[in-house]
Amino acid sequence: MNYSYAKLKRSEEDTGNRPYLFIFLLTCVMLVFNCLLQEGIAFYRGGENTVFNEPEFYLYFSITVCLLALCYILAIKKWGLHIHWGWAIMFLIIGIGNTLAILLFPSEVSGTVTRYTGDIQPYTYVMDDALRVHYMLDYIEACFLFYYLFAIFPEVVRSSRSFLPIFYGVVIVSFVSIGYSIVKEMNVYMYFFDTSKPANSSIYASSFYGNRNTYGVMLLLGILCTAYIHADRHHFWNYILMGFQYVMLLFVISKTSIFISTVFLAVFGLYRFFDNIHSKHVLKATLSLLLLAAVFFTFVFMGAKKMLPKGSLLDKLYESFHSAMGTYRDNGLENRTEIWNACMAFQSSNHIALWLGVGEQNDYLLLNVMFQYYNQRLYFEHNGFIHQLFSGGIVRLTAYSIITFVLAYKSIISIIKKEKTGWASFFLLIAFYAHGLTETTSFLMPDTKGVVMILLIGPLLANEAPYSHKPGDRQ
Repeated sequence: MNYSYAKLKRSEEDTGNRPYLFIFLLTCVMLVFNCLLQEGIAFYRGGENTVFNEPEFYLYFSITVCLLALCYILAIKKWGLHIHWGWAIMFLIIGIGNTLAILLFPSEVSGTVTRYTGDIQPYTYVMDDALRVHYMLDYIEACFLFYYLFAIFPEVVRSSRSFLPIFYGVVIVSFVSIGYSIVKEMNVYMYFFDTSKPANSSIYASSFYGNRNTYGVMLLLGILCTAYIHADRHHFWNYILMGFQYVMLLFVISKTSIFISTVFLAVFGLYRFFDNIHSKHVLKATLSLLLLAAVFFTFVFMGAKKMLPKGSLLDKLYESFHSAMGTYRDNGLENRTEIWNACMAFQSSNHIALWLGVGEQNDYLLLNVMFQYYNQRLYFEHNGFIHQLFSGGIVRLTAYSIITFVLAYKSIISIIKKEKTGWASFFLLIAFYAHGLTETTSFLMPDTKGVVMILLIGPLLANEAPYSHKPGDRQ
């Protein structure tokens, strides 16, 4: 089955000016409201645990649906799109599956969870009827959104390079986050520069996100997008921007993001080094090698060998990260393992949940009750594939596996065709899936992170679209 794109009806008179900019901006506005709807948090009248009330939910739902419908109408009217049955059937199935999962989920469920300490912890989860309706409507809207982003939007842009403003936008948000953090969290940075104070992994920057992992993901995305921009158009400043974002990430002490960005910069630097050597660009090759050396030698090697001056900035950054990794090995991995075991145990005793899941967003509430984190509203699977299995069952995990195969295939094809952003897209894809090994990160999540990820792999979906390339797009 061909999962590539919605089919286009084109004629000779269909080659005039089209409202590319308008539909691009309309899509961005629609996605903002979609993310507000899917996050479901009323930031303007409370903290991050203040959820939408009934009028707020239906207001945001109505606005999002109207904007999404307008995107569909504009695309169909101006581009004459046919239904792409591959994507349509997939999202129809997972939409029906999620609706049935939430409808059939018991109003009250009880059980026990075995903690990594060996303690057996009982729980009772009561599902709110209003939230049951909210979650069904949310994911129905999300499936229409998925179809639009995977099948329609890549077709109505001029080329794969039309996604570049999104990459620039992510980098801008990354630096805005850094600027806000420097201004508002100056005491955190001063602590690291104070040689008289010991390293402390509990002191970190979180910017306006209020969560170091969310801030860490933002900086990681900034690094990945800067690398993609550099692949499209080489410039010395891109190395500086990547390096600066990486240094600021060290103050966040977000373990997963630091580890992935370190490996990514090393691999990307090595790739650029050999590519520049092959192209006989000695200066560029030297810069790539310096980037690689700076990542490994200065921070990893010298820190591990205790060669950094005691109490210095780099020493404290290394010790804080090392301490956080030690805590992760002692508690973090065990915490994640007990979550995964709890998900598997729940589904193994419930055949409906095994095949259809417990429902998108309902899984977060259920896990929070299971592990009794009453200081927060939601708790997460901390694994992209397990999230798809627990929330959507075998049905959605199968769909996600197909999407994984399609994206991997298209990234390899773009490399074979020697597209100048081919390797960057491949590295981007690997980084996303690597992040999903220990965090709730995947391409079938309609929240902010999931939507941004889909947009960033948009060039892969647009690469083979008819009439999508202009001369000079490929190297």
